[in-house]
Amino acid sequence: MSDSSRKKTIDQIRSDFFSTDEQVVIHALQRCREEGNRSLLEPLIALYARTDSQTVRQEAADMLNSVKVDQAEEVFMDAALNPDLLGVRRDILSFMWNSGVQPVGWLTDLTNIALTGTLEEVIECITLVESMDDEFPEEQVMDSAQQVRLYLAQAPADEKSKLLAAYLGVLGQLGQF
Repeated sequence: MSDSSRKKTIDQIRSDFFSTDEQVVIHALQRCREEGNRSLLEPLIALYARTDSQTVRQEAADMLNSVKVDQAEEVFMDAALNPDLLGVRRDILSFMWNSGVQPVGWLTDLTNIALTGTLEEVIECITLVESMDDEFPEEQVMDSAQQVRLYLAQAPADEKSKLLAAYLGVLGQLGQF
């Protein structure tokens, strides 16, 4: 397939993601599975977030749980930090873990998500950070640990604080402090 033809195909898939006809969207998802690339990841996340169709949502989730494209961590982290996608942020974090995406350079952002997010998001952040193989930037580890300590010093002794204490333990293992 020529570059021009491939671009047209990708543009059509992207456009069909936003169709009001569920069958068109399902067909676009099938084509995305066959033809997809990194440029369809952001619209796929947006589709997942906005659809009311359980069929479309499940198919999009299945694809997002098995993403195998270069630099997916950037797209996933941009989505996780997007205030318009807060309602599905836990799912985005889960998609990263399930896909083996390793947003090593975003440790500070993951920590901020854990601090400001829900209990489920804290759990997803712990799971994601624990699963990463690459070495984290030392400055981010130290900054993240300091932010969690400050939070815990002022927070009530609740379930979220217990989880954040566990997150601090994970950061301690990363930074060996």
